[in-house]
Amino acid sequence: MHHGPYAWDLGMLLGHALLVKKMLDPLEAVGHAVAGYQSVRRLSEKELSFLKMVMECRICMMCLISTVVHKDPSNSYIAMMAALQPKIEVFKLLSNVDNESYLKIYGDYTNLV
Repeated sequence: MHHGPYAWDLGMLLGHALLVKKMLDPLEAVGHAVAGYQSVRRLSEKELSFLKMVMECRICMMCLISTVVHKDPSNSYIAMMAALQPKIEVFKLLSNVDNESYLKIYGDYTNLV
């Protein structure tokens, strides 16, 4: 049984989902991921309200990791996260959407499940 912070774990996943923009709009990807999670375990309104902040924290951390790659490009683990520009673009996208809009996105997709 997991006794950790569920919202934090999901927020970390969502931070990465925002960077995979091959097939979906990043916000759609987040909506689908939250809906899938909610089909198994419902998050409270308070937990949902934290997700945007957690995604922003994760993207910031990934930006910092990207800068470390320039100092030590031989580290293969962090080299796979080297591209900084896509992360900055995603962070700008996140910061331009208010928390209430995210809650609406989560709700719209969750109602489809």
